[in-house]
Amino acid sequence: MSPVADKSQPFLPIGSGEKAGGYCMRSANFEKPHGEWNTLELICFDDKSIHIVNGEVVMILQNSRYVQDGEKIALTKGKIQLQSEAAEVFYKDIEIRKLATLPAEYVQYYN
Repeated sequence: MSPVADKSQPFLPIGSGEKAGGYCMRSANFEKPHGEWNTLELICFDDKSIHIVNGEVVMILQNSRYVQDGEKIALTKGKIQLQSEAAEVFYKDIEIRKLATLPAEYVQYYN
């Protein structure tokens, strides 16, 4: 079973070369029924990210990194990829903005 990245457990090292491998699962499914629009939020600040579906936090990550030539490099900038698994998907009203700090309501997940 893949690990779940949520507030119910300590942060786990997840990725290439780690015991947990390179995949983790969401904590719960808060998607709306077929045909309805979902609201997705991804908050990234420093090496932290919080994934929110329809107002519910479903994944909390910290110390995100990638391995290049055997060196672990902090994942603090780069591309954002949106995907759908085995289904057609539509996106609308995408907004991206820079954050000066991690929003106060999410600091609790990293204490």
